[in-house]
Amino acid sequence: MKGKSWLASLFSIVLLVSSFFTPEAAGDAAGAKVDYVALGDSLAAGQTPYRQIDKGYADLIADKLRKNGELGAYTKGFARSGATTADVLATLENADARKALQQAEIITLSAGANDLFDVMTIDPATSKVTFDQQKIAQAWTALGQNITLSLQELKQLNPQAKIYVMGYYFPFPHFAEGSTKEQAKYLTRYLNGQLETLAKQNGAVFVSVDAFNANGSAYLPNAADVHPNVAGYQVMADAFFTVYDRQATERFIDLPASSEARKAILTLAEAGIVNGKPNGAFEPDRQITRAEAAIILANLRSDLPETAKNPGFKDVAPGMKSYTAIARLTEAGIISKAVRYKPDQPLTRAQMAKLLTLAYELKATGTVSFKDVPADFWAKAEINAMATNGVMIGSEHNTFRPNDSITRKEFAITIYRMLQAQEPAA
Repeated sequence: MKGKSWLASLFSIVLLVSSFFTPEAAGDAAGAKVDYVALGDSLAAGQTPYRQIDKGYADLIADKLRKNGELGAYTKGFARSGATTADVLATLENADARKALQQAEIITLSAGANDLFDVMTIDPATSKVTFDQQKIAQAWTALGQNITLSLQELKQLNPQAKIYVMGYYFPFPHFAEGSTKEQAKYLTRYLNGQLETLAKQNGAVFVSVDAFNANGSAYLPNAADVHPNVAGYQVMADAFFTVYDRQATERFIDLPASSEARKAILTLAEAGIVNGKPNGAFEPDRQITRAEAAIILANLRSDLPETAKNPGFKDVAPGMKSYTAIARLTEAGIISKAVRYKPDQPLTRAQMAKLLTLAYELKATGTVSFKDVPADFWAKAEINAMATNGVMIGSEHNTFRPNDSITRKEFAITIYRMLQAQEPAA
């Protein structure tokens, strides 16, 4: 069999990593390409201490994700200097922003400080801060409402995205020691406390950047400006990864009870073949789409062409996450050409049999008959090949249920069985 050698090699690798992977290593290997959108104020935009836009914490986060091979798309284009929480909420009505956010796996949000700065007068030269009590109270109320509405809207736009609310460092380390500086420190702590509470209440993760304060004067070289240098932004990016990496190494929170399913999912995840969501869920009972199946299968097939022509499907366009996988599989003849691919439709059992039989060049070892698979059924031969090799089995009353959709759990089990079927005899 032509595909035997690469499948056998892959399965050997899978078994090796499943035996020796630490949880930390598994977190890296299982990571999929993620799209990242940074929202918010000048810190998200990357403003320097001298009023230029350059590399900020969001860029540094993206750089590390890219270096680790995890980054898909990235934008901080919807963040801007001076943005308040009301501005962030308004940004969520922008069509381009909504499109990017709907595709994102990671969203960071920096907002809140400008709500307060807008109703305060700050004189760095004299370390003096003045504000109107009524206006500051109104600002706190608006801040809480806007952050809540923004997080709720983000969850509605993209329930699967992981949202990180960035905390704030103390912005006035150059203030003279005294009551004003202590009050400013208290205000910063209170702001962070509010943001942390709002994040937890709305399903987001708070990122504390308190480590910044240990060397704040060095990170804020311009005493007349509250924006950090690159070293300061790096501290913020490191704080993000302290939270992000910890979550990535945790086990899936919703693994099925079935021992075969658990083993299949964990082994394939450790080998980087399948992955969960940024929120720690694998979603084993969710139907797998034709697009998702193509991405996983393309990850398996290291021998696919590196570049491929447009596959010609009317519903598959460049820019889609599944585009490259579908194009490469079509170029290799594993996906058949047609007018439409229907990427968002659930994959059926018959389609799974057809797809995997072509990909693995699997041959039947005998004959199996199912009551619901007639002799002239379009995937009869492929179902027979899968069944006789023990990769896919029938159901009660000698049925195969060819038109039933496949869940993510069932897909993982089937891939795992296929790899086992290709394992060379000892």
